[in-house]
Amino acid sequence: MYPTPYQWALLEAYKQYPKPLSPLQFLQIYDELSYGQLAVILGLSVSSVEHFLCDRTSSGYRECAEKHCRTLAEIHVLWKHSAQLTPERIQAWCQDP
Repeated sequence: MYPTPYQWALLEAYKQYPKPLSPLQFLQIYDELSYGQLAVILGLSVSSVEHFLCDRTSSGYRECAEKHCRTLAEIHVLWKHSAQLTPERIQAWCQDP
């Protein structure tokens, strides 16, 4: 029967890892990315990304939502382990039963 105790444990582990990454932290790791590319990753506009990355004292500054920081952390894990994760494997994992 689903979900099993093991699956619940996996969910709990997933909630704790990976730790969210701010857009600035992500760009420090992937310093060749443009704001436009970061916007594509987050599914946001370039102007939203600019608001996240402008000076905190600026009137245009906005805090990046935690869900977006989680997305950046998840993308970082995927890219960091890309030698072991092929697009085909990810597709197979994500197919409907």
